[in-house]
Amino acid sequence: MIETLVNLWNDREFIRKIAEENPYLGALLYVFLQALQVVVAPLPGEAGLVAGFIFGAKLGFILHLTGTALGSSLAYMIARFLRKRFENRLKDSTLLLRVKRLVERAGMLGLFLAYLIPGFPKDVLNYVLGLLKISYLSFITANVLGRAPVSFLMALQGDLIFEGNPKKILIALAFTLLVFLIFFFLKKRLERHLFLP
Repeated sequence: MIETLVNLWNDREFIRKIAEENPYLGALLYVFLQALQVVVAPLPGEAGLVAGFIFGAKLGFILHLTGTALGSSLAYMIARFLRKRFENRLKDSTLLLRVKRLVERAGMLGLFLAYLIPGFPKDVLNYVLGLLKISYLSFITANVLGRAPVSFLMALQGDLIFEGNPKKILIALAFTLLVFLIFFFLKKRLERHLFLP
């Protein structure tokens, strides 16, 4: 596996060139795989870095956010379609009760923060919100706006890694670490104020 990663690093310009030569096919394939990752939550989720690496920061960000929005929408619709089947089984689910409380106490702001702050099970949250009485417009607005900042940071890092400038990479990593630390403390406060009875 390490050898494969080294080869990818050495051939990084070749990989981006392929994406540039087949822009529509490469973009569609990436969006499809990213949407699939959201629907099938166990697949690895840090694909924003890959998007930035292959497509550059701007296009990588747009493609990553598009893929996550499509996958999230599909997960929401699946849960909506199967809601009656699962309503009785999951009515005492801890996660469902916690998300209900979040929506009751903080509304759209709470949903936005749940998608914004790293560490929340976002892919599972898509399904849970499909089981609740939350409109699709509210769901997708909170989803896209909440995911956008971290998606951009990941795509930017991927682009900087492609450039191979160690100084820029270290600055970006330090900034990202700072943001994640702030979000970590915000997450603790959010859990304390919104989730606990």
